[in-house]
Amino acid sequence: MLKFAAGLSFLVLMCGCHCTKPAGGPSQATQSERYQVVQLQFASAPEVAAELGKAQKEAQLVADPRTNSLIVTARSDEALAQVLELIARLDVESKKAH
Repeated sequence: MLKFAAGLSFLVLMCGCHCTKPAGGPSQATQSERYQVVQLQFASAPEVAAELGKAQKEAQLVADPRTNSLIVTARSDEALAQVLELIARLDVESKKAH
């Protein structure tokens, strides 16, 4: 179970994407799990969680619609990095004409 402290601060990832992470880098849920909170700017968190959840076996994604964020839990740093890269690629402004 993940517990979040009140007043948790966020920083922008150095990769230049719109993802955010807790200050101090990825948090460790257990010795074998890593978690990260990613706030999306353009994509819908529930939609991204549903689509990536189908394809991703090394990580779990839980959407928080209230903040349009994803809670990503992964088994390794490598799996977490892969999921964060996919999220960054999906969280882009739509090029559809209105």
